Amino acid sequence: MYPVEAREMTAEFFECWKAALIHLDSMLKKRCSGHDISWQRVHPNPPFQDHLSFRYLNQLFFVRVIDVARKIEGPGSIQGLFRISDECEGHPCIMLMAKTSDGIWKPAQNHWGIIDARSGSSIDPADMVTNEKIEMTRWETQDFAVQIVKRSLEEHGHKILSWAGDPEINPSIWYVGKSGKMEWVLVKHTKYPIKTAPRPDNWQSLLEQLSMPGTLGHFASVSLVNAEQSFGPSDPIIPLWRGCGCYASYAGLDAV
Repeated sequence: MYPVEAREMTAEFFECWKAALIHLDSMLKKRCSGHDISWQRVHPNPPFQDHLSFRYLNQLFFVRVIDVARKIEGPGSIQGLFRISDECEGHPCIMLMAKTSDGIWKPAQNHWGIIDARSGSSIDPADMVTNEKIEMTRWETQDFAVQIVKRSLEEHGHKILSWAGDPEINPSIWYVGKSGKMEWVLVKHTKYPIKTAPRPDNWQSLLEQLSMPGTLGHFASVSLVNAEQSFGPSDPIIPLWRGCGCYASYAGLDAV
């Protein structure tokens, strides 16, 4: 067990966070090819480990936004930033923001405005990519699977209350069902050639923890495969490379 930051952003920190997002998005569009960029976290909803994150080609960047004057503080912690960066084999970054006399938030550092959270050195994401093929981590594939289920729920008209791609957070999604009741989904994923994700070994224990009056629970299995995979009996399995295409198989929710 470990603490998960579920505190929401204050209105003032949200303005700081939004300015950081706009600046980074502008820099990515100027410096990087559009199809090589993928925003990972671009929403202000809890739970928090990072505040913003994105992939550029084969590198991942996780950003914690900090008021340089230390007058306001965002949710989450530096420990959470290091945790998600390490688990995803990405770069933990700090983005210092300063509020001008006319109330406008701007990066306190020049250029990209982000620094390495461990060394304090300036970071230019465009200089850090390599030609190396990097296999997606368990955290990346789990987050992808959660996004697939979340998108399906939204397409069916459900209101999403919270979601988390952290494979250690259960359940993965909370939403409002059509009956108006709270419902949750525990999302697990697998990779080709396995077609269905098994329920976790501690399934019964999880059910006891999550069972609350007036709520409904579901299990969702998502199977992932590289888009270039061929399916002959002797064809080698192609890993899920970071930044490459993949297909997902998802058959819907299984009520528990």
